[in-house]
Amino acid sequence: MNELRPVTAKEWPEFWSVLETAFHERPWPEGAEHFGRLVAPEETLAAFRGRCRVAVEFRHRSWLTDEVLALLDRSSSALVLADRPGARVDPVVTGGWSYLRFHQGTRTGPAYRRAKLRVWADRIAALPARQVFVYFNNDTAAAAPHDAMILRSLLGERGVRVR
Repeated sequence: MNELRPVTAKEWPEFWSVLETAFHERPWPEGAEHFGRLVAPEETLAAFRGRCRVAVEFRHRSWLTDEVLALLDRSSSALVLADRPGARVDPVVTGGWSYLRFHQGTRTGPAYRRAKLRVWADRIAALPARQVFVYFNNDTAAAAPHDAMILRSLLGERGVRVR
């Protein structure tokens, strides 16, 4: 490849598919090499600056290297802290802000136990981030709104301002 460039808005849907494949299915460094051959990662992330916030969720732990975290930090992009059954989530903040995604509460159901949300409330209160965004996945049992209300209450008990 002779030229690396940021992805245009028109190319974004295809690019997203490539990113999803690279980040979710390919381990580091294979995924990074695949990603780097397609676009210029630093320039692409920088192209979003001032337009929108970018949060990146890696589903293969091998992506969590100092090099990748530094790239996210330089581009003011957040590493998504993705909680799911069986996953270990390190509370790393990049870009000065954080995005927490609750995938599923237990292996057998979507709802989160209050004890786990209490642990997360403590973690969120301790994050060295200017802002934290929290997202609960939608589910057919409607656990997400209930879990969000419980977390909001727990954060309030810890003096965290929730909007």
